Amino acid sequence: MSMQMLYTVDEARLSVPLRDHELLEQLAKLLPKECETVFGVEEPDDTSFQAPRGTAARTEMLAAVDALVDALKSDPQLRPQRYVFDFDIIPGVAVTGHTEVSQVRLPGDDKRYTLFGGINQCLLRDYEVGPNGLPVYKGAVDLRGQTVLETEDHGPIHIRSEQKRSPIASDLKRLRQFLAGQSAATVTKELV
Repeated sequence: MSMQMLYTVDEARLSVPLRDHELLEQLAKLLPKECETVFGVEEPDDTSFQAPRGTAARTEMLAAVDALVDALKSDPQLRPQRYVFDFDIIPGVAVTGHTEVSQVRLPGDDKRYTLFGGINQCLLRDYEVGPNGLPVYKGAVDLRGQTVLETEDHGPIHIRSEQKRSPIASDLKRLRQFLAGQSAATVTKELV
């Protein structure tokens, strides 16, 4: 179960999932004050059973949310890439959009590889079959800069990527709508 940030204004509440921690870290480096305003909480003392919490002025939080949403829209580095593979499973039978290709052999190489795609990931990993019959992965090569991988058994595997909208952007938009519909001056944030 993922962590949630619970925002409370008077009696109104909105829960927002905290996901894509890598992207949140990038945002915190780019806009530290705004991230602190929206997500920052203080740890309670050791004798308290309360969840970490904090407060912020509603107008400051609205401005911070707007800045974060604008950054997610305008900075391509903040939009995740999804890597997928297109290839012929057998000659003449194409498959597209796969995020994993097993049993890959490279020309002139006796090792076995698996190609892994997905969000911000495009890896070629060599492996051996372990004593329990499962793969034991060894090295990894990042292929995010390539568009084709030549193989002996699958022919050319085409690597493509597409930008995906981060779910954080839609979460922040929901938070903005929630805050805009309130009139109280202070927002309480609680990590639950």
